[in-house]
Amino acid sequence: MTADPLSATTRPPSGTAAPLLSVEDLHVEITGHGRTVHALDGVHLDLAPGEALGIVGESGCGKTMTALSVLGLLPKGGRITRGRILFQDRGIGADSATDLAAAPGPVLREVRGNTVGMVFQDPLTSLNPTMTIGAQVAEPLLLHKEVTRRQAWEKAEETLRLVGMPQPAERMRNHPHQLSGGMRQRVAIAMALVCEPRLLIADEPTTALDVTTQHQILELIDDLRTRLGMAMILVTHDLGVIAKRVDRVAVMYGGKVAERAGVRRLFATPRHRYTQALLAALPERATGERTTLATIPGLPPTLSTRPAGCRFAPRCAFASERCRTEEPELSEERGLAEGPELPGEAGACGRAGAAGGGGACGRAGAAGGSGAPVRVLPPGEERGGGTGDRPRTRYGHHPAPTRLRPRGPGTPPRPHRRHQALRPARRPLRPAQGRQGGRRRRRGQPHRHPR
Repeated sequence: MTADPLSATTRPPSGTAAPLLSVEDLHVEITGHGRTVHALDGVHLDLAPGEALGIVGESGCGKTMTALSVLGLLPKGGRITRGRILFQDRGIGADSATDLAAAPGPVLREVRGNTVGMVFQDPLTSLNPTMTIGAQVAEPLLLHKEVTRRQAWEKAEETLRLVGMPQPAERMRNHPHQLSGGMRQRVAIAMALVCEPRLLIADEPTTALDVTTQHQILELIDDLRTRLGMAMILVTHDLGVIAKRVDRVAVMYGGKVAERAGVRRLFATPRHRYTQALLAALPERATGERTTLATIPGLPPTLSTRPAGCRFAPRCAFASERCRTEEPELSEERGLAEGPELPGEAGACGRAGAAGGGGACGRAGAAGGSGAPVRVLPPGEERGGGTGDRPRTRYGHHPAPTRLRPRGPGTPPRPHRRHQALRPARRPLRPAQGRQGGRRRRRGQPHRHPR
């Protein structure tokens, strides 16, 4: 009997203590090339001490930008226009929250690598190619802790051994290009954990790794989080990783949080249509049910302009006129699954719930619905109302017919190209001008072509 993968993590008990990290109405704009991109548009997140929060979504939805905003590492032209990022930093002030969104440079440098560690996507570009591994892992200790160089070197070697680096004493004298991808990722994790931070931000730490190394890195991060008792924000697009590694999930789309819920409740009863579409597009669903793999048609919205209405409406098969004109708000939800009610859960689309549902705009599903998620139609499935011989898809387009010429068992295969006729033989090459009759001509002798 196999254990339920969703029960691998349990959410820590919530109390009256202030959250470790609180993101309130965060707005980020990036200006460049004559236009302004609204990367984040009102993001709300909370993280309790020792909790693991997963942020999922398509590429370009604002996951990485949210993580970079916490440490003030926005790209060139990026700035926080509105909102607060409150962090309970024991190094700056006990029992007081620091607003990282408005903090000056010295305060942010005190937080980076000390109380908040970050693992970036590509360790080869985040590591310094001119410094040895040992110097880079020991550098945060020399900046934030009162230790000698010898003590920092010994602590760096101990941290490399903790993350599973083979022969750490020898690897500390190597450079990043001398290590494999998995070993470089272990070095990046060691740099983030060497000062024992209270919060670890992992921005897709297994993107460029093979499946075996991915499992090892995720197991390592999970084990270190449990051993050190730190909180974690895991940014990924893999729902399988989210199901096993985090306690709560925030689904982002178009620079906003579309849904926020516990991991078990999100997989059991997703509220937002975008969340339902993500779950329906899992390859395991099509393989288990032997059906066509569902996809999400279209492209994410352009963040240079703020679209009216729900941002997922152009790609949603259940969008109405109200969805295209009114923007839903993130509202609290209650009683969507079995178990105790957890605070901090919300959804921005009420059409997926029961009648009178929990969305801010009151968009309910079928009357008397049970709140169960509605199956997302795979591409090409008939929605109804089509005319003609060919069925109409759910977006009104006619699928193009496919015509294949039947071939019998004795039919020879068709050539790769139609113009497969024999080409005339090439004319023989003329001898080199420096030769005459097979002999090398002498200097000053006139050149004559052979007859």
